[in-house]
Amino acid sequence: MEIKIEKGIPMPEKSKPKSKYPFDSIEVGDSFFTDLISSSTLYQIAYIWRKTNQNEWRFKAVKENEGARVWRVK
Repeated sequence: MEIKIEKGIPMPEKSKPKSKYPFDSIEVGDSFFTDLISSSTLYQIAYIWRKTNQNEWRFKAVKENEGARVWRVK
C-alpha cells in the first residue's frame, strides 16, 4: 500500500466543546443552580470551560441545599 502525500489541504477548524451549563451566557453577578453535582465538581467544570475558551472570567461555586450554585464574579 502506498501513502500519497498531499499539499495545500487546509486543516479543519477546531470547534470548542459545548457545555450543558450556561457559562457562555452568564453575566457578572448572575448565577445558576444545579442539583446534579457537587460544588467542587461544578467549579472544576467552570475552570476547564474558562481555560478552554481562553477568557479571564472567574467563577465561584458554593454548596447549596442538595446541589450547587455557581456565580460569575469577573
